[in-house]
Amino acid sequence: MKNKHFFAFAVVIALVLIGASCSKPSEKNIVGKWQLVSYQYRDSSNTEWREFVESKETIVGEFHNDGKVIVFKNGKLDYETIWSYNDGVIMFDHFDYNMEEFSSKKMVWVIKKSDNLSDDDPWFEERRIWEKTK
Repeated sequence: MKNKHFFAFAVVIALVLIGASCSKPSEKNIVGKWQLVSYQYRDSSNTEWREFVESKETIVGEFHNDGKVIVFKNGKLDYETIWSYNDGVIMFDHFDYNMEEFSSKKMVWVIKKSDNLSDDDPWFEERRIWEKTK
């Protein structure tokens, strides 16, 4: 009898821990400073991911809760834009990215565009990987 109670207790604890470790993005937990650690690009003529930002560049986005983003490049103001998040899609600088991965320390966005729905038509895909700094 004790083993059944222990097993049930262990299952409940495991489920609570699994639920706590999986975070869903919300505007509240996106707000803060994020550093762009990888900005990759590929298209129909070059299907391998290529890094779009030079490794010596440091790009940081300050995501504010009023929907504003301030982007710094190598510590200097680069530009300001807008952002919002809704149901798995983050709008950044007027483009909609799918939130492919999210945690309190990392977010991965992907956008894929094509002129038509056919696989033979030209397309491009972009992936941005951010890490939380503050």
